[in-house]
Amino acid sequence: PLSKDERKYLERLANEAGSMRQLELALPPEALARLRYSDKPSLGASGSVMAIAAVAACLFPMDQILFRNIRVPLPLAVAIFFATDLSGLFDESGTDHAGHIGGLLCGIAYVTAAW
Repeated sequence: PLSKDERKYLERLANEAGSMRQLELALPPEALARLRYSDKPSLGASGSVMAIAAVAACLFPMDQILFRNIRVPLPLAVAIFFATDLSGLFDESGTDHAGHIGGLLCGIAYVTAAW
């Protein structure tokens, strides 16, 4: 389960991004349950990388990246990674998909709050 501080942080983030209800409407119930009641620790910097990717996709929507030798618009590439992480919430791969999604949401919240 989330600690008291983690829950407060998520609630504050949700308030900055809109509301917890909007977050609940945006994610499937299984994903929310996994985010709320995960007993796995989050470790690494990949969540911050996803935050930076989300900020870049919001600020530079016309930019492209090379993805498997195909030019892909940056927002589409971030959406592909988001979909991969969303589907990965339901497997036991050991990858911190919730951390990636949290980083992406933080990046979007940052751009929304800054502008």
